[in-house]
Amino acid sequence: MAKKNQKKAMTRARKSGRRTKKNQATLDGIIEAIRVGITFERAAELHRIHRTTILTWRNEDPEFDKDILEAVAYSEAILLQRIADKSTDDWKAAAWILERRHPAQYSQRREIDVTVSRSDGKDEVVAMMEQTRELYLGAENQKIESEDSTD
Repeated sequence: MAKKNQKKAMTRARKSGRRTKKNQATLDGIIEAIRVGITFERAAELHRIHRTTILTWRNEDPEFDKDILEAVAYSEAILLQRIADKSTDDWKAAAWILERRHPAQYSQRREIDVTVSRSDGKDEVVAMMEQTRELYLGAENQKIESEDSTD
């Protein structure tokens, strides 16, 4: 049934412009790539299409969209199972799953404190002038002291 609906969607391709790359082999290849864990972007590159083309095809073809969602779910299940299998040997695998599944309870809390203040810059200019004055006076005092010691 899925292939029949996908073929109907393909026959409704644009009548003018460039010929569509949408065919059953391409659709099946994209679904299989996503099923094994490849990203949408890489799956598109493998089939020489832009990633937004996959989104367009999903919007145009509900059966293709359903197949994509099933492929994503399958990939997620397989990858999580691999992590779970490793969690018996390595506690970090189990911690990784907990951090992502239940971030409020198990993820590391990172807080950033940001303080923003507005200034017209006058205070900063005055402070720089005072520093410059101190540096100048300090240099002058050293010059006078060195002249006194040579006398």
